[in-house]
Amino acid sequence: MSTLRPPPQDNLREVARRAFETISRIPPEQLATRCGGRARGRAVELDLLGRTVTADLDRRVVLEAGGPEATDAVAAAVTRYMALSDRLEEAARGDWIGFADDTGARGYLVPFRGRVVAPLVAAFGRRPEAFVRAAEALGGERVPSLEPPGSAAFRIRVLPRVEIAFVLSPGDEELPAEGQMLFPRNMFRVFTVEDLVWLAGLASAALRGKHPVKAISPP
Repeated sequence: MSTLRPPPQDNLREVARRAFETISRIPPEQLATRCGGRARGRAVELDLLGRTVTADLDRRVVLEAGGPEATDAVAAAVTRYMALSDRLEEAARGDWIGFADDTGARGYLVPFRGRVVAPLVAAFGRRPEAFVRAAEALGGERVPSLEPPGSAAFRIRVLPRVEIAFVLSPGDEELPAEGQMLFPRNMFRVFTVEDLVWLAGLASAALRGKHPVKAISPP
């Protein structure tokens, strides 16, 4: 079975470097329109989980609000998203499916659950009201159609054209808590599995109060 470990920092930097090779050749106004951002000279601003990040196309760096350089994980996720800007509308389409419902992602399911889902369940499994507050603070929209009895489901905008749904089924004395993340089906056709893991991981961390954009404290 394939394993999924946190990519070395150098690998994340290489992902961002290659993505910048692509996006730096696209006129900023065109790039901003494609990815739902705002052109500012030779830079494009994007909303990442409700915070602003800026991709400087000349310096080839991603900056947090206020100017500090973003983490390698944020830079990789943001620049990959921008590099796929011509396919983002396609990615947003399709019914909601789980990670295990895509055959190409199943080999990553166990580490995905361990790295991304399990921390969320540990944080909110016995505190569903805290999950609701955290999701609402990130601008999440409740999705009753995705809620089994007793659960709560929110769709959260990670980047302007990427949404992920988080479903929490609280535990009790007899049954353990469960969590699931759902994606529009076409996201698996546009993004790599690693892309989706990074995006889901950033959103999971933000829900737990560890927002990837550190310049502004979590709500």
